[in-house]
Amino acid sequence: MQVGIALYGAARVVIGQQQIDIAFDSPSVTLGEVLERIIALYPRARPYLLDESGRLPLYMRVLINEVRPDPDATSATLLHDQDRVAFLVAIAGGERCELAVEDTNKWLLLRGIRHHFIIDKQKEKLVGLIGKGRYDSNNKGEISESAIVTRFLQCGYVVLMPYGGNQRYDLVIEDADAQFWRIQCKSAWIDEDGTVLKFDTANHNVTGKKRDWRHYCGHCDYFAIYSTELGKVYLVPVDDVGTTRAHLRLEPSKNRQEKNVRWARDYEV
Repeated sequence: MQVGIALYGAARVVIGQQQIDIAFDSPSVTLGEVLERIIALYPRARPYLLDESGRLPLYMRVLINEVRPDPDATSATLLHDQDRVAFLVAIAGGERCELAVEDTNKWLLLRGIRHHFIIDKQKEKLVGLIGKGRYDSNNKGEISESAIVTRFLQCGYVVLMPYGGNQRYDLVIEDADAQFWRIQCKSAWIDEDGTVLKFDTANHNVTGKKRDWRHYCGHCDYFAIYSTELGKVYLVPVDDVGTTRAHLRLEPSKNRQEKNVRWARDYEV
């Protein structure tokens, strides 16, 4: 028999690919046996698939044939030939620690394929769809928000848009556990040497000639960040970053520092 595996988050990065197929001689296997085989093939993936006690981490969800089992899958869950298993890892990783239930529920679990937005000006000219050519900060924000909404819909979220423009968040999403999260959309840019993705974590509050920064702490739950250069969306908890500007690292720093580094790949949707 053969079982297909889809990996997300840090486990995918360590293994080096998102999809793998594993063959077994028996007609059925347990989820625990599948995990043992993955770890035997890719030992470095163990910390991202199992906790210190050898169990599935609190922040992980398992889908079998695109359906979340009820009750949730365990190591004893039986799998059969051609089953497809997806390991959905919390966006910010996470350690197994004594967290309250409401805290563990705040880890958003995402799935789906990457989406890239490509504009081919030559084709647009041929079919008469060329735009007016203006590109300002408003256009940039609208493009980012559209890309973010599209990505959430691809991942199976319900997307809600608030009425009016007085809220400190752009949209609300509902996850598989019927939890609602306030999302502030942000456009990101890559720094000069191409190693860091930067984005603002506050906006300007202008009163007369005074220009103050207003942070989002307490006003929304996550920043959804879109990079036009990369065509990717990232989801970052507001409490994980500072109150003016933040960055996600794309490439290692010159001194190869690993401690306290926010890797962009760990937040990618």
